[in-house]
Amino acid sequence: MSSAAEVYEGVWIDWSKGRVRGVTLTIDSNNAAFLTAFLALFIQFVGSSSWAILAFAIHQFKSSKHPRDGLYHQHQVVFRNAPAGTALTLLLKSGRTWRALAKRPLLRSLPWAMFAALHIASWQAAAILSARIGTQDGDVLLRSPHCGDWDNAREDLPSYNRTAADSLVAYWRHNRQLALHGSTYAGSCYNASAEQSYCKTLAGKPVNWTTSYDTACPFSPGMCDRPALRMDTGPIDSHEHLGVNAPERDRITYRRVTTCAPVTKKGFESDWQNATEPDYPGQQYRELYYGTLGDRNFTHRLYNTSFSEQVPGYILEFMFYLANDTRANSSRPISNISRTDADVSLFFLTFNGIYLDPVTDSWFHAQVAMESNWTPTLYRRERETTVLGCVEQHQFCTPATSKAPECTARMGSWQLYQARENNTIGSQFNPRQMALVRRLIDAVYDTSVFRLGTHLTASMLKVGQATVGVLSAQPSEHQWMIEVQWWQAIAMAAMQLRAIDWAVGPENPVSRQYVKVPTTPEGRQMCDNQKVRKSTHTSFSVLGMGLVFGLGLFIVFLGSFIHSIVERIQRWTHRGTHRRLQWVWDGMLQLQRVGFEGKNIGTWSGQDDVVPTTAAGEKFRPLFAINPQEELNDGLLFQKIHRGDSGFSDGTTA
Repeated sequence: MSSAAEVYEGVWIDWSKGRVRGVTLTIDSNNAAFLTAFLALFIQFVGSSSWAILAFAIHQFKSSKHPRDGLYHQHQVVFRNAPAGTALTLLLKSGRTWRALAKRPLLRSLPWAMFAALHIASWQAAAILSARIGTQDGDVLLRSPHCGDWDNAREDLPSYNRTAADSLVAYWRHNRQLALHGSTYAGSCYNASAEQSYCKTLAGKPVNWTTSYDTACPFSPGMCDRPALRMDTGPIDSHEHLGVNAPERDRITYRRVTTCAPVTKKGFESDWQNATEPDYPGQQYRELYYGTLGDRNFTHRLYNTSFSEQVPGYILEFMFYLANDTRANSSRPISNISRTDADVSLFFLTFNGIYLDPVTDSWFHAQVAMESNWTPTLYRRERETTVLGCVEQHQFCTPATSKAPECTARMGSWQLYQARENNTIGSQFNPRQMALVRRLIDAVYDTSVFRLGTHLTASMLKVGQATVGVLSAQPSEHQWMIEVQWWQAIAMAAMQLRAIDWAVGPENPVSRQYVKVPTTPEGRQMCDNQKVRKSTHTSFSVLGMGLVFGLGLFIVFLGSFIHSIVERIQRWTHRGTHRRLQWVWDGMLQLQRVGFEGKNIGTWSGQDDVVPTTAAGEKFRPLFAINPQEELNDGLLFQKIHRGDSGFSDGTTA
């Protein structure tokens, strides 16, 4: 990813979740930590207001005109004044303290204590779970000044200037790097147990495909040595798989169908011939004839030095034929393998090494026992070169919404390229969809199997990754099938990476000069809507935060004014007067007033109000203040207070 790319910080719509649920706030992780902490504290504060509402409802429900014991009145005072934590403690203590003094004190206290505990636990859990409103390693949008297509990087230019040539070289290097990244990503992440952090960079989910292991040969009858293997990706969604953030009406789907099979050499291979070129003195070669390239009338030539001890390891060479490619320097296939609706790739495998066991796979076939003193017997290939052929077809469609998708015909990558240049892709796409199709055509071409062969050569062989010198890892019975599915995984991973690469531009600063930044509204929209996953930022659901703050503020408001609202209703309806008065008189300030009046201290008014008052300017000592003339230690003072003898002069004021 380009170092110039930045994560967009602000509000945007993640269309995976829709217009409403998808409204997202992305901020860096440092600010996200503060927001997450604030959310947790806010929810705890809302929890205290929630308890105020519930405690008021319980107090009103339990309120009675009839005489009740002391435990009842203590419960009412607890619900009237205590927060949930304090209420839990007092309810438990009251149930234990009143065991010999009231009927069933534990049964009367424990359920309310459990209710308070459940309330506390629920809101603590809500505070913890509030962190899920924000998602670290979640989807974010990228911003880069180097978004766009490579300019002057075409291979079919009628003439090259220095800039075009430099651009083409830089483009090839860049694509090779992407192919290597695709190989790494496919190997690490295209399996169910992938847990590496590297696998969390793509917003799109891995591309799956269906595999058919016994399909018809994609070439003329008799050209395949075995039944073919067919891989069909089905619809690859531009949003879900490639991370191009867009509403459903502006998305497209892409489909790739790849069919491969070992190809026969019978009738298409020459005998050994003496080389006449000065560069190959005394050597021999064989040629394969599946088509021509320019003035060259053969497809592949193998010199005997390629099958000698001087060149250990696997050698993988290839030739490709693009459907309807009429350029003068293009390759031309023979009619037996020619396709007018697909690209054809031929892979030529050479290996001059040894195997520890016979190999029955069609492409890696090795059954010749070597004469040596080694135990066990070693085996080599009886055919210097074996051929594998693949055809690839590509298709773009509108998404399957309320109506059936409309699709292009299945065709080769060059046919897609020509359709783009001639503006004949199809009228079924709206302007944003068309811009996306035109963008992805280059990715289709550059991730085709023949392009992977160009960039990766023999390193794209999975069996070759465990080969040491002339000793190969043992191929399985169907190794060629494993290999082509591995190539498919690399291609799909590379295509996902290409989607990000288009939005951020090349890593190499020198190569950025060759990128042409889009100027159309559709192009700019794509530049601003490429999703990836970044651990440096956190994305929050704006809807989630709105619900938390909206409902939370409503609960806080209701918790602050519920008693006033209910009081007005009770006064207006003349019902529940005893409940209203008990709520007032059980308040801590009214209990304080009663305590002072019991000692004839103060001239009080407002007996029916939440906040009682004294006469203006009136002053007096605290209820349990000691007499200044008495010099008592703390123990004696406690005893006197416990007896009710506080040392006050009743009615005395300060």
